[in-house]
Amino acid sequence: MDFMECGGAILSSIILGSLLAYGAFYPLLNPEVILVSVALFLLVLYSIYGIKRIQKTDYLSWLLVYGLMAFLLVGMAYKHQTSLILNYQASSQVLVGKDRIYKGILLEEGHPIRDGNHWVYRVACGAQSIQVTTLGQATVHEGDPVIVKGSGHFPDLTEDLGAMNKRARAMSDNLVAKVYEGTIEVNPQEKGASWRRWLGHIHRNVSAILDKNLPQKLAYLANSLVLGGHYYDLDGDLLAAFSFTGLIHILSVSGSHIALLSALSYGLLKLLGLSKRRALYGVMLILLAYALVVGFNPPVVRSLLMGVLLAFGLIEGRLYQARQALHLCGIGLLLYDPFLLFDVSFQLSFGATYGIILFFKPLYQLLGTVPSILRAPFSLCLSAQLLIIPLQLYYFHYVSLVSLLAAILVAPILDLVILLVLLGLLGSICLSLHPLWWCIKELLLFNSWLIQALAHMPYAYFWMGIQPLPITALYL
Repeated sequence: MDFMECGGAILSSIILGSLLAYGAFYPLLNPEVILVSVALFLLVLYSIYGIKRIQKTDYLSWLLVYGLMAFLLVGMAYKHQTSLILNYQASSQVLVGKDRIYKGILLEEGHPIRDGNHWVYRVACGAQSIQVTTLGQATVHEGDPVIVKGSGHFPDLTEDLGAMNKRARAMSDNLVAKVYEGTIEVNPQEKGASWRRWLGHIHRNVSAILDKNLPQKLAYLANSLVLGGHYYDLDGDLLAAFSFTGLIHILSVSGSHIALLSALSYGLLKLLGLSKRRALYGVMLILLAYALVVGFNPPVVRSLLMGVLLAFGLIEGRLYQARQALHLCGIGLLLYDPFLLFDVSFQLSFGATYGIILFFKPLYQLLGTVPSILRAPFSLCLSAQLLIIPLQLYYFHYVSLVSLLAAILVAPILDLVILLVLLGLLGSICLSLHPLWWCIKELLLFNSWLIQALAHMPYAYFWMGIQPLPITALYL
């Protein structure tokens, strides 16, 4: 067994141990059952692969060593996950109660609920966090020391079939209580988190620049494209159009953003006269700063780590193996937070990336007679979806029939918009770039029209409901 298979075996063992531990406390739903089956399948596959590469007289020794390694890794992951669940259950009793006063640090800027009257904030109270819902917007910013008054309740941890796992998400965030109809204000007697204030200052400045140069609705869209998230600001019809055309992932910072920023940064640093080595180190620093600004969510961390590994490979003149890099990223993330296994963004991001690694080249070669301008986006879109179709059906219950068309017509223009907005934000520090912002505005208007036109085409998507588990197993 070589390093590639070792990485896959270690990752599979960690997945299996974490899921078994979670299943000892709570029932496993369809996606988790699928992951258990895939982990077991890969462990058996790698054992067979190892046996084929050794002499027959060493079969028993190989199986003993491999079995012991897998058993120890599964046991370690099981113990780690169990410890985290027990710690969460113990800490969740502390911050619940009527008419309490909570002191902590504001973790992120508040955002409005769809009714437009209530705002939601998240506050760190030591190692735990609470969620606060207030009537109207409070004058507090990210990193501020705050006082929260209200009654804390246990968060809703129900696990509904065909929905995202709220319990695992709460455990991952260490969210132990929710305060409804509470109040939040700055605590003048405490010091806040300076680095969080700095991040909040950057976010507000970005929003201010976009609001100054673009109409409000387009400014919200540009903000989502560059910083990710902020779905609550977007028009509901436009957000639905992104979802129905399979382009919703572009509104969440992931691999495409990291790749675009890497190319832009490397080109600018080379124009400044830096050597290849120094330019690559500069790119890594820029990617780290960008990840810090947008938040270390699973797709961002996965893309960042793979980008850093690629940069180190280029610096050292070593061959870059994307599949092994993905294994290493998965191992690192799950050792840090095993609850990411239940996170839909983690599942879709890793599944899509693995699908691209496995299927893009064969599909691209298979479509040899198709013009390259169509062959590349078609192969990329199809390979990214092959492994995650069961997850899409489980969480969203439909399959987009225009996603390939959207990937060819819309995605390249959106990538161009992201690059232009990044250039516009950088240039706005010292220059007036009215022609650039006009171009961005027109491209955003055209994209908004085109994506909604595709979403409203007859048979743009096919509603299928939750795919049964046996059919999912058969498909995989």
